[in-house]
Amino acid sequence: MKVHVKRLDLEEIKKVYVIGIKGSGIVGLVEILAAKGIEVTGSDTNEKFFTDDVLKKLGIKYIEGFSEENLPNDADLILYGTSYNETNNVEFAEAKIRDLQMISYPEMLAELFNGKYGIAVCGTHGKTTTSAMLADVMKEVGTDTAAVIGSRVKDWGSNALAGEGEFFVIEADEFQNKLKMYFPKAAILTSIDWDHPDTYPTFEEYKKAFSDFVSKIPKTGFLVVWGDSVATNEIACSCQCKIIKYGFQPDNDIVLEKISNDEFNLKFSGKDLGNFKTKLNGDHNMLNAAAVIAVCRELNLDMEKVREALLAFQ
Repeated sequence: MKVHVKRLDLEEIKKVYVIGIKGSGIVGLVEILAAKGIEVTGSDTNEKFFTDDVLKKLGIKYIEGFSEENLPNDADLILYGTSYNETNNVEFAEAKIRDLQMISYPEMLAELFNGKYGIAVCGTHGKTTTSAMLADVMKEVGTDTAAVIGSRVKDWGSNALAGEGEFFVIEADEFQNKLKMYFPKAAILTSIDWDHPDTYPTFEEYKKAFSDFVSKIPKTGFLVVWGDSVATNEIACSCQCKIIKYGFQPDNDIVLEKISNDEFNLKFSGKDLGNFKTKLNGDHNMLNAAAVIAVCRELNLDMEKVREALLAFQ
């Protein structure tokens, strides 16, 4: 994915045209850019997705169907989904011919994320729920966080938060190794099982993408990692930052004890943090919540407000 810009100055960007504006990731960026006062328009297929409702709510105008004539002459930037290129999309090809400034979705997300205190949620499983839960809890305790999640969050009616605070939470997708574009200040690693063999032919290559990713966390940052897995512990060894392990096993820093299907107790290094409840049932969601609590504790957020926000999240 090549880009015509090295570093964007959003103060100079007044109008953005989006190729593939209904994409579940891109629509999150559309919401954030629009909140900054940038005029956003675009195009996509006539298929219907949850993002149609999001765009309608935001008042974003878009065209169904692709054509060279759709491209505005006064766009400062062309933002495009990674499924499109100059061989399969006429608008992409026309933008290249006109030598317009172009940037892909993950590159644009990286521009926004890397400029903030970025917290990335990565892993094979659980990253959508965990990233949404983390962003929602941080919003509810008053951090005014920004966020882009891979799918719709019920309480938001969309998959993004356009907060102006210091934090930015993302669901960091490893497909096509988008991880290499993001430079997190902190991260959650939920799980590791070999996936995307088209991008990673071996499990070792898959694990290396995550190892390379978490190694970028600065010494002043931290990694919250599921400690009950050999693979996640192996990846955590690549870190130069503080590591906080969570799980059901007693050798973790944060230890869960299941009380019921939606309630659990947490202990941090032997200290009782109390009981927590969620509307999401199952051991996997308890683990997701524990990771969120670990991040909030590390950020010195009010734990009673965190407890209340977790219970309200759905």
